[in-house]
Amino acid sequence: VLLQFSIKLDSSLVAVGTSTGTLSILDLTNSNYKIIVRSHTANVSKITYHSFSNTMITLSNDLTIRLWDVDRLEQTY
Repeated sequence: VLLQFSIKLDSSLVAVGTSTGTLSILDLTNSNYKIIVRSHTANVSKITYHSFSNTMITLSNDLTIRLWDVDRLEQTY
């Protein structure tokens, strides 16, 4: 599994997308790594974070786009 893309959400959280389509959150304060979901079937090619609504959008080479609620760590669309 290769790290494909990551983006810093705030001073302590980093969103990580992998070559296998997994989206995870890394907490820099305690090195806790939480897998959110394995919803993409190909590598995550882009992660965009919107701080105002605390949401992320992920793009994948499987031709899907997913919207995520960062507070709940759930896919919303």
